[in-house]
Amino acid sequence: MSSQQTGALVVALSAALGLSYVALLYLPAWDAPFQFDSEMIAQNYPTLQTAAALWEGMRANPRRMLSLLSFAADFHLFGLSSLAFRLTNLALHLANTLIVFLLLQMLLRQRPAALGPAAAVLPAAVIGALFFALHPIQTQAVLLIWQRVELLACFFFLCSVLCWWGARRRAERDGPRWRGGQGALRAAALLTMVAAMLSKETAAVLPVVLGMLEWQGWRGSALRPAARLRLLAPFAALLPLVPVLVILTPEVDNFGGMPLLATLSDFERGVGAMRGIDYLLTQSRVVLTYLATVAFPVGQHLDRAVGLSHSFLEWRVLFSVGVLGGLALALWRLERRLPLMRAGVLWILLTLSVTSSIIPIWDPMFEYRMYPAMAGVALMLASVVRAAQRRLRSRPGRCLALSLLVIWMAALSLGTWRRATVWASPLTLYGESVRRSPANQRARVNYGLALSQAGCHDKALHGLLLAVRLNPLNVKATLQTGFALRRLRQPDRALRFFEHAMRLDPTLSAPRVNRGEISLQKGLLNRAIAEFDEALLRLPSNASAHNNLGLALIRVGRVEGGARHLEIAAPRLWEALFNLARLYAARGEAERARAYYERTLRHPSLPPERRATLPNPLAAAPEPAAR
Repeated sequence: MSSQQTGALVVALSAALGLSYVALLYLPAWDAPFQFDSEMIAQNYPTLQTAAALWEGMRANPRRMLSLLSFAADFHLFGLSSLAFRLTNLALHLANTLIVFLLLQMLLRQRPAALGPAAAVLPAAVIGALFFALHPIQTQAVLLIWQRVELLACFFFLCSVLCWWGARRRAERDGPRWRGGQGALRAAALLTMVAAMLSKETAAVLPVVLGMLEWQGWRGSALRPAARLRLLAPFAALLPLVPVLVILTPEVDNFGGMPLLATLSDFERGVGAMRGIDYLLTQSRVVLTYLATVAFPVGQHLDRAVGLSHSFLEWRVLFSVGVLGGLALALWRLERRLPLMRAGVLWILLTLSVTSSIIPIWDPMFEYRMYPAMAGVALMLASVVRAAQRRLRSRPGRCLALSLLVIWMAALSLGTWRRATVWASPLTLYGESVRRSPANQRARVNYGLALSQAGCHDKALHGLLLAVRLNPLNVKATLQTGFALRRLRQPDRALRFFEHAMRLDPTLSAPRVNRGEISLQKGLLNRAIAEFDEALLRLPSNASAHNNLGLALIRVGRVEGGARHLEIAAPRLWEALFNLARLYAARGEAERARAYYERTLRHPSLPPERRATLPNPLAAAPEPAAR
């Protein structure tokens, strides 16, 4: 084996060990349940079950069709397992780390100040990639299952940059051409660019990032300006793709449940209608908070409460703009000493520009939005390390630098491990948000739900009542308070909260479903049927309403109509299948009852602990399962 082959093998083994180490840091949260926006996967899994439903979901929201396909692949391979979904996220994070490492190597070798043997840039590329992989701010994108959209978009984003850079190096050497290896790389860059844009809308800035790298990375190029522009033209032609998709589907996001832009009042946050200029002023503070968290990853939590800024003269805005402007100017002037520093700064600004500009979106701040920008931070760090390599000549200096670096990476690793332990339980995750943002109503509502699921119903009710007092217009808090009162067997008091929720938003179906369930429990069958019918007028796909309406109709003797409603609810609810099995067992149709019972046991929404204790309707007469 040659020395070159030995070196490549050592690098490959080191990469495998490093990626395994990163994966182990996330071990405490591997099997955490669906949480926060990840619950959309569990709530909307029928969209993933059949090709027809999947096609309908992608047709309704083509902007994220590749992300939806990835969720469907997980579902069909592993079922509704949060472990499988989360491990796929982790695998994407590790793949992104590897691509960042390769990209840093290529970028560092290209600049004249970094010329030298290939091994010379290896330490800087390794340190930059490890920083990308280990930083605690990355945990939110990795552990929020729905943020697969961010990870997948970043994966294709980085692949596109990597392929384009490889094609660009060949064009510098052989001249621009669309054949051979150069043409294949350029075509791959275009395809992965489209894939990134169809994973998440933030990838719309990718053509601009390539233009920035052309300007920053190929100064003194042998190609004429016109030839360089022709190289970028196919990529620039894709700039309108995301805006066109947003215009064609303005009212859907995620699974088609909410508008993308925050142009309406947001009762969940209580911030009212957001103007573009207010959002921009607020983002000056948000971006500074992002960068501060990158530098000092302390005080992190899932759901930060960010109040809107309404004036440029607000001291927090003035302070943020001054600090950001000073940092940008200082880093800009360091370009001669630290090659690629300016490219890293621009990378961060460009990748944040979609979510931190004048276009308002529902939540002003989430840490996962820094995920693609962290590649720019890694590029800046690699540039600093490369410069330090050239300056640190003495052995003691190199040892001291290496020791400090090891301590720093160990601190980042500890921070990531601690964040993973917080994510391991909804109680710790939402409880942390309540402690650090006491006025955040959504955090209080989610914490109340977590307490309720843990059986602490009294504590859950106390927190939910406080959330309602903080903002009586919070529909979700009002609804969840009603649910908590029902769990505490206070139906009459719960009815008041459901009625208040209906006054806040007459289009809601959930309050009517719960009013119907209370009527059903009291034996008021005709009133229950009327409530379920009203709920279905507002939301025809409400599976709980179909299930309970089916039960009510069966009790009043309308068996066939009840069975039809149970069949409609069956794809979403195991309770509906179980009720069908019970119905046919009572009618003496043993084969049909057995078939529905077996389907119930295989249903992905049936909890494993319930599967072991679910009675066979052919052997007993179980109570109907309401939902």
